[in-house]
Amino acid sequence: MKRVLVFTTLVGAGLWCGGIRTWAAPKESQIKEFKKSDDLTFLRKAAGAGMAEVALGQLAAKHGHSERVRKFGQRMVDDHSKANKQLMEIARRKGMTFSAKMGATHQKLMDRLREKRGAAFDREFARHMVRDHKEAVALFKKQARHGKDADLRAFASRTLPTLEDHLKMARRLERHTEGSRR
Repeated sequence: MKRVLVFTTLVGAGLWCGGIRTWAAPKESQIKEFKKSDDLTFLRKAAGAGMAEVALGQLAAKHGHSERVRKFGQRMVDDHSKANKQLMEIARRKGMTFSAKMGATHQKLMDRLREKRGAAFDREFARHMVRDHKEAVALFKKQARHGKDADLRAFASRTLPTLEDHLKMARRLERHTEGSRR
């Protein structure tokens, strides 16, 4: 009798815990619907760009010629690492995982920048930061306005002001590095 009571208690506890786990996890139908949506496209693009910004920022923080470039690079590492963490948490809740690997375009840029030295590195880095942040601002504006997933829409809305600030800083950095073309 004692064994039956212990077994029943354990099974009941297991079912109760299992029920919570099932309740907290996204349903298969939700995952399938999400995978077909523009929200997934946003999630993939934002994750890839965010990882690239961290890697490029680390490179600039180490190899930047000017103090401005090194500081901007560190800012990219700090801000995009924080945003990436938030985005990955949202993705995890949606049942998604992503590779920590950069896309081919960003990898080519990293390889090209590694070969640059001095002011040439700073100019190319700044130019790409302007381009990348223009694209990011457009992507996040679209998601903030038209995204179907409430979590991603809120994330885009919260992150957008930081990206707009990055774009302004990148434009100033680009003007500064173009002035050092001598």
